[in-house]
Amino acid sequence: MLGRGANDYGGSTKGEWFLTATVKSSARVAAKHKKNLLVTLRLQLDTGLPLLQSLMQQAELSPDPACQAACAAMGHSVAAGSTFAEAARGCPGLFNRYEAAMLADGEVIGRLPEALKAIDADLEWRMALRSKTLSALIYPWVIVNVGYVCFNVQMLLQGQVLTFLVGWLVFNTVIYATWVFCTRGREAGSIRGTIDTILLTLPPLRWAIGNALLLHHKSLYFGSLSRAFGSGASVVGAIERAAEQLPSPPIRRAFTTPAERVMKGDGLAESFNEADYISPHELAMISSGETAGKLDAVFATMASTCRDDFDNWLHVFSRIFPVLIFFVVAAYVVTRIL
Repeated sequence: MLGRGANDYGGSTKGEWFLTATVKSSARVAAKHKKNLLVTLRLQLDTGLPLLQSLMQQAELSPDPACQAACAAMGHSVAAGSTFAEAARGCPGLFNRYEAAMLADGEVIGRLPEALKAIDADLEWRMALRSKTLSALIYPWVIVNVGYVCFNVQMLLQGQVLTFLVGWLVFNTVIYATWVFCTRGREAGSIRGTIDTILLTLPPLRWAIGNALLLHHKSLYFGSLSRAFGSGASVVGAIERAAEQLPSPPIRRAFTTPAERVMKGDGLAESFNEADYISPHELAMISSGETAGKLDAVFATMASTCRDDFDNWLHVFSRIFPVLIFFVVAAYVVTRIL
């Protein structure tokens, strides 16, 4: 893909930067290095440094090899004519689909530094969220392991230490694999979709976990719609692109439905009325935003509300879940003793 050359970004390139095709990098960049990169790129763009030159500098100066590889790949892609958002999509270890869409929105309206700042703010929130979640799960993990020991103490008494240790490693590997699947399992396809569907439909799980999953996805979805409508994007394109960024297959399908209704000539509020997981209050807000012509502000408010509700749920979960796990394990141990 040959469009803009390197000099179109105001900088000269070294010999190794000359190529005729986009380059991809799947190297995973640590959160702290990603945050430093976002801040540096934003400050350099604000001072007028060309994008390509900024990426070249980071490819040479970043302390993280994965970040160096990602910046080099993006620099090559930009030099070959790609936009920054297109280059970012080729580096999934640095920018996910949702963040690449934010960059695309920023490029469309000419506010790329603001898009980088928004990604940085979202990264901070997700880092805090991950820290809270891990803190909430450490105690239950310890309790569950204590339960495993109590359940298999007979092995130790019989001298089967190796069997006990192998079982313990397998047990904790399953726990870790479950954590990775839940946090990074977007591409798991039908398996992830089946699990999410169960969480969203089975009443006990819907109340405990499904609603939180839905709140998190809504915050991403409404935030993307707010930026898209603020940039003047088409309604159908905004809905489809916002839905595409969601990791949960059933929610992604549900939130793509309004685009089909809009294409048939229905209004936005009427179209969202046919989508699953949209509450009457949210429909009323969308209708008011459509009437007033302020959909970007309305969706921004809805995204903020969903994020706050999710944070509140996590706060309650971090207090209650460890206690429940303790009583379950304690009851099991008492039953075994008696």
